[in-house]
Amino acid sequence: MKSCHNSTRAEVSYFVNPLFPLDNDEASFCDYRVDIVNPDVCQLRLDFEKFSLRGPHKVFGVCRKDRFMVTTSYPQGIGLSDLCGENTGQHVYVNVNPGSSVSLMVMTSGGAPYMWKIKITQIDCKKDSALVAPNGCLQYYTDISGTIQSFNYMGRLYQANLDYAICIRRSLNTCRVEYQQVPGSDFGINSFEGNELAPNMGRSGIILPIICIFIRQ
Repeated sequence: MKSCHNSTRAEVSYFVNPLFPLDNDEASFCDYRVDIVNPDVCQLRLDFEKFSLRGPHKVFGVCRKDRFMVTTSYPQGIGLSDLCGENTGQHVYVNVNPGSSVSLMVMTSGGAPYMWKIKITQIDCKKDSALVAPNGCLQYYTDISGTIQSFNYMGRLYQANLDYAICIRRSLNTCRVEYQQVPGSDFGINSFEGNELAPNMGRSGIILPIICIFIRQ
């Protein structure tokens, strides 16, 4: 495991806060560079085994005091500018170019505890085809069942200005996806004026481009 101002070429590596497994609470800028040396690596998977930063602004929903960012030379980026709040158990995919580098950065303003442990996996697109996320997917779920949560779900404040795709791999001999509300949690889908296909700027919603969908409440 490595912390601030380090780099790696390893297939699997870990980026942690300086005092991990303890909290830090001072203002800091921490960066970690991942060098892509294998020409067959096309994606990184970042698993947030521990991710606890100060949450988004209570009114505007943006990350103002603490934030996690990813920079890459890939033209489409990763689909979001930053993350903050409570995201332990979440993951994201990052498309990469061979011979390039990806930088992970955490900026904190201090005055509140924070901690992170991020597992970074370089995905070989020839050997690990089952792990490769479809193009445009920020998150990719491959198990036959599981739980999907919005970022900072445990922090109870929805982060604003997110626009990303969550993809689910179809398992062998399956023909539909069923979504069931977790007991005690909230789930809602609203219609839009004029039969719009997707939410406009300033709105939140989900798009479900599936032939058959079942939702239980």
